[in-house]
Amino acid sequence: MIELLVVIAIIAILIGLLLPAVQKVREAASRIKCANNLKQIGLALHNYEGANTAFPPAATYPVGGTADDSWSVQARILQYLEQANLYNLAKFDQPANSQTEVTAQKIPIYFCPSDPNDRAKPPAATGPQITRYPLTYAANVGTWLTYNPATGQGGDGAISYTRPTRIGDFTDGLSNTVGFAEVKAYQPVFRGSAAVPAGTPPPSNAAAVVALGSAYSFSNNGGHTGWTEGQTFHIGVTFVLPPNTKVPYSTGGAFNYPQLAEPRFWLTIAARWAAADVRPDPAGVRTWTPG
Repeated sequence: MIELLVVIAIIAILIGLLLPAVQKVREAASRIKCANNLKQIGLALHNYEGANTAFPPAATYPVGGTADDSWSVQARILQYLEQANLYNLAKFDQPANSQTEVTAQKIPIYFCPSDPNDRAKPPAATGPQITRYPLTYAANVGTWLTYNPATGQGGDGAISYTRPTRIGDFTDGLSNTVGFAEVKAYQPVFRGSAAVPAGTPPPSNAAAVVALGSAYSFSNNGGHTGWTEGQTFHIGVTFVLPPNTKVPYSTGGAFNYPQLAEPRFWLTIAARWAAADVRPDPAGVRTWTPG
């Protein structure tokens, strides 16, 4: 009996020693998968550019007018990610939030296995009655301004609204320009229908972000929850503050942290023959300012 208890104790100790090692191996595999997903997105962007002589827009909207939700850059490159059947199913002449059979689909390349929020978002009480699936890779749509509906001006990101960017536009080098970044699914976000007045300077710190966002409604999990719709809070990332900057915001006594970006990996707009350039940190990498 004593011998049996000793054996059981030894087995328990060995299991305790092995579990952390297994978890580390699993996380390492997830990191490799996350980086490879970004590489595949980079190759898809360049294959799109090779066929269309320009990179896909983040979305397209009429200047000086309103329109239904436009299809995202992620939707526009599906056929270059072995998702041709889903691309053909999407009705690009209809709003991007009108086909639940498309919006509810999980695109494995658009989701990092390390993110714990791997679940579909059911229809809300109001609005389009569709199920959405989140994503964890967002397009660089600009530093601060992403789109001015009055003039049609897009942001200074590699993937711009309405106006597709071309390789010749990147005068400071493709390998020095962020294309996509890893982000969180179900990220906290401020949002509303009123536009920020033109000429508003970008917030310089976390407190300024909260002050600006207080005019809008707060959602604890409304960001990066769908890959088909082209709004920035769904499919984009900006660079107002450094990545991983925490923005403390209190609601009902609980603190929430709407973070502007939390990438472990960056994808630069590198040439396709380099198999895409994925980096674990932003050192030496810029957004993009049109020349």
